[in-house]
Amino acid sequence: MTKESYADNRKKRFLFYGLMILCAFIVVILQFFGPGKYSERTSKSQILYQGDFVWQKSDGSSEAIQVPGKYKVPARDTMTIVTQLPDDYTESTLMIRSSLQSIVFYVGGELRAGYDTSHTRLVGKNSASSYVFCPTSAADAGKEVRIELRTNTDKYSGVVNEVYCAYSCDRVCDDI
Repeated sequence: MTKESYADNRKKRFLFYGLMILCAFIVVILQFFGPGKYSERTSKSQILYQGDFVWQKSDGSSEAIQVPGKYKVPARDTMTIVTQLPDDYTESTLMIRSSLQSIVFYVGGELRAGYDTSHTRLVGKNSASSYVFCPTSAADAGKEVRIELRTNTDKYSGVVNEVYCAYSCDRVCDDI
């Protein structure tokens, strides 16, 4: 190798390392000062469902509950929570996160969405945690929404996660 080719390789190497350092510097600057991932126009409080929930117990009684929350429900029992959609309801999606639970949504007595892996899983006794989306529309305003939660594990029995509502699934998914 001649001295000129060695000098050329050395210049190319310094140029390469200089560009790599510049790229790393730009990434760090954008991480702290660039635009955020989440939209400024929608906050989590805007997509949380604000209605009241009632727990309809298996003995026929009912109790007003706070969502999210954890309540005493035996494993393998179904916890049914009910809410009334407001008369001015216009959203297109209700959503809840299952915590190793099977979940079923009814709107106005009509089955709208369900999540249960009991017939498809090879091992285990619980459905994996997942977000469950229920399609709704302005036509559902004033209707009763019933959510049934069931798990086989004491640790997650009675867990009720936050309920979200939004005009589109994209808005819910992007902001949680």
